Amino acid sequence: MLGEKGGQRKVMPNTSFIADTGVANAINAAQTFAYPFCHCIAESVLPESLLKEVHARWPPDTILGRQSDSGRSGTNAYQERFMMVLGQQRNARMTPEEHAFWQTVVQTVAGPKVIGVCFDKFGDVLQKRIGHLGHDSLLDIEVQIVSDRRGYSIGPHT
Repeated sequence: MLGEKGGQRKVMPNTSFIADTGVANAINAAQTFAYPFCHCIAESVLPESLLKEVHARWPPDTILGRQSDSGRSGTNAYQERFMMVLGQQRNARMTPEEHAFWQTVVQTVAGPKVIGVCFDKFGDVLQKRIGHLGHDSLLDIEVQIVSDRRGYSIGPHT
């Protein structure tokens, strides 16, 4: 999946196509729970080699930013939470190789195959909540890297 050539890491082009099937199959096979909200738990879905690469390539705080600086919470809220949205546009603090790796992770956990399985599994619930939006391509799927530090706690929220 992920290889090294001449000491440089590279992302093999078919990584997400192999791993996303495993993620999709695990979600599809997972038991659904209705309480306290409709969800499922799919454990150990990533291939060990990809998981090791995620750990090895975890971004430092110089690439991640504080959640409080993201505009998603108050300026003094959640100082111990660091995060980064993994979008199509490269974070200026990431190398192209780092960006390519994290895009592979995004496709693995939130690519069309996985999203399709989620829509199939939770179709009834989704229809009630967002059926008026139409096709699933109208949804904005977001994947984040989140790293919490000692002392982090989430306050009351809805």
